[in-house]
Amino acid sequence: KMASSGFRAALLLGTHLALLSCAAAFSMGGSFAPATAASRFLRPAVCLKGHVSAAARRGRGAALGVVASDGGGGVDAMTIKFAAGLKEHLTELWGPPGTEDFSLYADDLEFKDPLVAVKGLNLFKLNFKILKDSPLSYEPEFITHDTAAVGPRMARARWTVTSTVRLLPWKPRVSFTGVSIYKLNEQGKVVYHEDVWDSVQPGEFLGGLRDTLFRGSGLWREQAAPDVFLPPVTLLYRGVDFELRRVDAFRCAEVQFDKRSQKDAVAALNGYWTGGNLGRTVLPPSQPTLIICPQMPGSAPQCMSAFLPGVWGSGERAAPPPIAPAAGEGGPSVTLGSRSGRVYAVQTIKTQSLMDGWVSTEEVYKVRAKLLDALLLAGISPTEGFTIARYGEVYGTGSTYYELWVGIEAFSLRAATLISAAEDPSALERALDLNFEPLDDSSEA
Repeated sequence: KMASSGFRAALLLGTHLALLSCAAAFSMGGSFAPATAASRFLRPAVCLKGHVSAAARRGRGAALGVVASDGGGGVDAMTIKFAAGLKEHLTELWGPPGTEDFSLYADDLEFKDPLVAVKGLNLFKLNFKILKDSPLSYEPEFITHDTAAVGPRMARARWTVTSTVRLLPWKPRVSFTGVSIYKLNEQGKVVYHEDVWDSVQPGEFLGGLRDTLFRGSGLWREQAAPDVFLPPVTLLYRGVDFELRRVDAFRCAEVQFDKRSQKDAVAALNGYWTGGNLGRTVLPPSQPTLIICPQMPGSAPQCMSAFLPGVWGSGERAAPPPIAPAAGEGGPSVTLGSRSGRVYAVQTIKTQSLMDGWVSTEEVYKVRAKLLDALLLAGISPTEGFTIARYGEVYGTGSTYYELWVGIEAFSLRAATLISAAEDPSALERALDLNFEPLDDSSEA
């Protein structure tokens, strides 16, 4: 019943999106077209140690790649100033409804994203209101990761946006990441603004609608149960093949185990959580449970780790010590510890065992191989080992699902390939009218 009503609601949402797009476009003299990323732009750039694979440079559908040049010549001072204030502007623009400042935009603004294409500042304001506070969407959270001046009167911003879909009964939170492309007129006003989503391929027909309805936007997922603790995680990138998330440092309770003691490890961790500790404290439920695996499963014991919730996780209160096993008793035992934060590449593991709900080793390594191939194409270096994240009934009764997390060695999230004095000394020289001529050592001071 719920699946049937959910499907009807999703179809209704799709129809609603299409009608809103048409209404916003045709009212007040706008134009409507299936908006796609302009063909002159490749995938938005996410740079790791300045390295991008050859496949990504050729734009062969790699998840991450280098943006094409936005135009010849250097970056002018006006654009540098615009890019420097862009993060603050976007923070204000996505603030409380009714407080938006559109002074940076020209009246003849042209806007497009994978869902809509409109002309005129008034239609842009209407489209923005639909995103921020309407029967379709509300409670947006917008994060600006980076801004850059990339060419004459050209700037970019890389972002993550999350919003609640009001139209659907389970009120899902949907998330998108991408790059905004800005073109300025001679007065420094934005005349062209394009949002390119990481999760939509360039030129993909109805890509925005298909991504929203059928991919990893989160549309089909209920909001997390309010009594379940979820650790602070920032979505940095949601692409076609994987996500990148930053997980903050956390305190945890852990159990070492091997294949034979897996069930005992689960029992030990559950026992600690439900009062089997020296303080007899019952901890609030916390998800996900992490299975931290070495590079080769047989080379070392695996570790089952759970995030300590609330005041115990923040360190405001010491976590209750685990009960030490009695003399002569074997089996897994709980220890307390902490782990540093890092960026993970993430992919969902869809196949589960019908017997116990766990995922098979074969399926884990199949997903891992696919994820590593995608990271290789993107020019991203993974760490050894991997982690399986298990979410048990967080997003509704009976909804258990798994993810594969692979750590990233180092990571730098950029809006575009930055033009700087180091990469193009003449760019700053032209923009700021500076003189980088070498000094004549023979001249007198």
